[in-house]
Amino acid sequence: MKHLLLCMLVLLTVVGAQRTHLHADPPVFSDGDAGEFAASLLEGLIVNNQSIKSYSVAFSLEYSVMPPGRVQVRNELVRCVRDANLGRALLGRIVVADVIGADGKMEASKSTHVLQVGGRGEAIVIDGVGKRRLDLPPNIPFSRSVGMPTFHSLGVVGFPDSSSLHRSNHTAWIKQTIAEDGFEAKLSGDDTATVTRVVVRNGQETLAHAWIFDIKNIVPQRHRVFYFDTNLKKRVLKEEEVYTWRDFEGVQVPLTIRYQNKQKARAPESGELEEYVELTDTDFHWDSVGGDLEEPQTSLEQFKTIESVAEWIHAGFPKGNAD
Repeated sequence: MKHLLLCMLVLLTVVGAQRTHLHADPPVFSDGDAGEFAASLLEGLIVNNQSIKSYSVAFSLEYSVMPPGRVQVRNELVRCVRDANLGRALLGRIVVADVIGADGKMEASKSTHVLQVGGRGEAIVIDGVGKRRLDLPPNIPFSRSVGMPTFHSLGVVGFPDSSSLHRSNHTAWIKQTIAEDGFEAKLSGDDTATVTRVVVRNGQETLAHAWIFDIKNIVPQRHRVFYFDTNLKKRVLKEEEVYTWRDFEGVQVPLTIRYQNKQKARAPESGELEEYVELTDTDFHWDSVGGDLEEPQTSLEQFKTIESVAEWIHAGFPKGNAD
């Protein structure tokens, strides 16, 4: 395992450097008046996302980060069955995490659990301790506190979205997201368009978003977020997310999401501010989207042991894809 983590450390350094190098240049922003067209693409994306309410999906998530003095690698296998009509969901998760601290010592952990979530925010968990009702913090968004995947902000906010948007007014958020102010667009190919949005506060540019949209399916192939560095007097890449999609009975659902987020932290020894990159790779396997689900699919009664929970999670993946 130590050998694996050391290989991961080298790989993370190389991959992070390559991604930053390949995607460091901000796009050229169009001067054309295409705000309405650009906003309509975002609106179409959000309408598509809102169709992903009832579903059965499994996904694997690989998270790696190397801030100063620390290496963290986390692998998750997640299976979620959600019935919007019943207001119930079943969420299973296997997490394997390894951390190397500044002292070179490694901490490894593994956990398995399944949650039954009701429409009014109640949750019952089965894990290594047993079966019990889960007390959720009232000041933390519900989906964040239980790790429930949500898809309404796909292509706009990095996946998995754990922000306060889950408990905010979705109508107000949508109106703000598709507001035409600051939007521009231009065709960048036969089937693609470059969509940009610059956020200005108090006369100063603060953020710039740039999407490459598949205008046939109205989904983004890539989304970048830049912040304006007042010291450097230019835009600097902060986040990038790259997507592949598939059509599932008229709804576009993600197959893969590759996400990077550039951060800064002070080194433990020198106190110098250093830049590092968080990498998250997610692969999805969709069983169903839309329609009613049978009651047993969202019931805890099918689980007698923690091993049966792990078996249920693995069963959501094609054979050999959940190893």
